[in-house]
Amino acid sequence: MIDCMKAEGYGYADVSAISQHAMNLVCFAFADDTNLVHSTFDPSLTSAELFNEAQAALLTWESLLSATGGALKPPKSYWHYLDYSCVRGVWKPKRVQDAPGELILHNKGTPYTIQWLEAHEAREALGTMSRPYCSMEDQVEAMQAKVAKWVDGIRTKRINATNAWHCLNSTTLKTLECPLMATTPMQEDSGAIMYKYKYKTLPSSACQWIDQSVLLLY
Repeated sequence: MIDCMKAEGYGYADVSAISQHAMNLVCFAFADDTNLVHSTFDPSLTSAELFNEAQAALLTWESLLSATGGALKPPKSYWHYLDYSCVRGVWKPKRVQDAPGELILHNKGTPYTIQWLEAHEAREALGTMSRPYCSMEDQVEAMQAKVAKWVDGIRTKRINATNAWHCLNSTTLKTLECPLMATTPMQEDSGAIMYKYKYKTLPSSACQWIDQSVLLLY
């Protein structure tokens, strides 16, 4: 499928800033989560023309997926448009109102207009709140909410220390660890998240956090 997309000229071509190797990307995929990418290096191409190319890429992907027995799920589909304009000497991402357009996919023959998100709007994908306009606010809030939910569950439900310890290590902590490779929260934000995790939930597993190097079991 990816080779077919590349043959049609869809995707993103560039040179890696780290390895200095040429790369040609069509999508980022894990299991059934896929992010399609399409761009242009033609400065004369208008937003409307780029949207037309993106629409053609989407229809091609949709057809290839359908041929293999798969289908796109409209409610889980959305798209971002990343372009910049200079506002009083500062380059900022364009807003939806600056370049109106739409992308449409089909579900069992029914057309569906995909939600267009602003560059600063994030959605969760594989446990990470992602958006083109880099900021960790949504990610930090999501992690804080997950810890708060776990803390409230520990507080209101009766669970023995052994089960609490296993749950802390196999569920909550893994939920926090999973997005760390792809995110860059500030140290103070990470500290606030881990404070609740360590000081509010460890006592339920018969543990007490003394400092950065001492964990007291009792």
